[in-house]
Amino acid sequence: SSVWVWLGWITPIVNFWFPKQVIDDVWRSTVRDPEEPRTGSWWGAFIAAEVLIWLHGLFATALGSIGPVVIWVLAAGMMTVAGVGWIRVVRTISDAQDALASRAVVS
Repeated sequence: SSVWVWLGWITPIVNFWFPKQVIDDVWRSTVRDPEEPRTGSWWGAFIAAEVLIWLHGLFATALGSIGPVVIWVLAAGMMTVAGVGWIRVVRTISDAQDALASRAVVS
């Protein structure tokens, strides 16, 4: 249902796979590339960043003074990689949607 498009991002456990499935479905219906959607690197980097942020919160006091900083820098790096991947995914889907819309107008 359309509610899960939004709830999938914030529901614990479900948020590890459901948002990627939604984006993959949009990719398949829009890009129409016979290959698998190229969303794996974006999603992997995003999940890695989220896990690192969780670890930072969990072990912030147990790791001494430098440990949390290292984890936070790694998380920021992974989120940057995820952001670049997300931009690529959005641009690919947007370009495909624009192409489909222009074909519909011509028809």
